[in-house]
Amino acid sequence: MISRIRTYFAGLLRETPLASTAWYIRDISEGAVSLVTSPILRRRRCGAVIMNYHGVTPRVLDPVIEVTHISADLFRKQMRHLRECYHVVSLAELLARLESGYSIPPEWVVLTFDDGFRNNLTCAWQILQEEGGFPITVFIITDLVGTKNIHWADLLPMAVMCCTTSTLRVPCCGGSWEIRPTQHRRERANLRFEILNTLKSMPENMRQSVLEEFYLQFGVGEIEEIQSRFSSFEYLNWDEVRTLHSNGVDIGSHTCTHAYLRPGLGKAHMQDEIIRSRMKIQQELGQAPAHFCYPNGTSDDFCEMSKINLREAGYGCGLTTVSGQVMIGDDRFELKRQIQIGTMARFRTATAGNPLV
Repeated sequence: MISRIRTYFAGLLRETPLASTAWYIRDISEGAVSLVTSPILRRRRCGAVIMNYHGVTPRVLDPVIEVTHISADLFRKQMRHLRECYHVVSLAELLARLESGYSIPPEWVVLTFDDGFRNNLTCAWQILQEEGGFPITVFIITDLVGTKNIHWADLLPMAVMCCTTSTLRVPCCGGSWEIRPTQHRRERANLRFEILNTLKSMPENMRQSVLEEFYLQFGVGEIEEIQSRFSSFEYLNWDEVRTLHSNGVDIGSHTCTHAYLRPGLGKAHMQDEIIRSRMKIQQELGQAPAHFCYPNGTSDDFCEMSKINLREAGYGCGLTTVSGQVMIGDDRFELKRQIQIGTMARFRTATAGNPLV
């Protein structure tokens, strides 16, 4: 309920003159509350917390587009907070403790990065070396490594926010299409979230054809030009993945194409995403990945079939984006992570183990 109310008011305020004031007040209030409550929550923690990052960039150009990225300055502050208040361990160490049945130290934190963006090496890893050399796991989408392609869930917001047209023909639930205005930034920002949610709910085979039809309305070369503005979404190449691996970074699988491992994907397609990505990483690094994280990762994006396939393929775990702590007795193929860490206040609250909605 709270999440729905927050989403409703965010849609009303987003990109309006009142928005910056509202978000400033929110950040100040959350900051004040977190300073008081985080030490209390930290003392009450019952398990470890796995933090979920995507990208770290020197400067966030557009927060509506780069919603999964944080600035280098904020990331550095977060790492200093971890150094002062917690003990950062590897994902492998956490899994070993889970398997042993011994209690998990409540001060443990694990750092993970999804998608395999180049800035994981050029920005995040550099900061990590300067601030303590913490162990991390980077989950890569093997078919995108070394390519100039961008995953549709990142490319679509760019197209909506930066296109030159004053209207867009957009897909709706039920297979219909509507013409929507894009004259104002607020209209584009709300439309970006709306279309993304619609497309995420579609089966994989249907989504691709809808995306192809959606992109037909853009000018020749327009999408490529827009994409070139956002270097934060460039992927690692295999030489760069090897550089990380040779320096002790744990490389895990995030499937071949970032397909959502829902029951409707089908067993054969699901096995291909899980097994082929593992084989590719082994081929390139000389070592099979031990760890896996589910694309999108909500409770709707994995299932018993995907968990069985991960075990049979030889993975040791499956990470979700469901908020919460990792405690003794948890299913290793359904591990929770904390994802809402875009401000220092939210980071303090998340590392303290409080699920954010």
